[in-house]
Amino acid sequence: MAFLTSMNIVGSGMTAQQVRLDVISENVTNLNTTRTEGGGPYRRKIVRLQAEGNKNTFRAAMARAALRGSAVSNRKVKTSGGVRVVEIAEDESENPMVYDPTHPRSHGRHGRQSGL
Repeated sequence: MAFLTSMNIVGSGMTAQQVRLDVISENVTNLNTTRTEGGGPYRRKIVRLQAEGNKNTFRAAMARAALRGSAVSNRKVKTSGGVRVVEIAEDESENPMVYDPTHPRSHGRHGRQSGL
């Protein structure tokens, strides 16, 4: 039983980290994207994770270990654990202003196609 619980905890952590890696790769891919479908620049995404189960998971595990072999039932100590993705949010910090007249969306003289 404890082995399966451990595997569930490890599996939830791996799943959460896979989501995080997917979001990071999206951020890297869109690093230079200046216009999205919504019209504005791409905003970096941030993954928020949350521990599941009892807040005192370590303490609960220690209590469960102490109760092992005693007459007290282990069911009195609730332990579950793992991680879950709570939210994938856009970064609200200011986008940096970059001067690049060679960018295709720039309105500088190098950004437009000439009729030559």
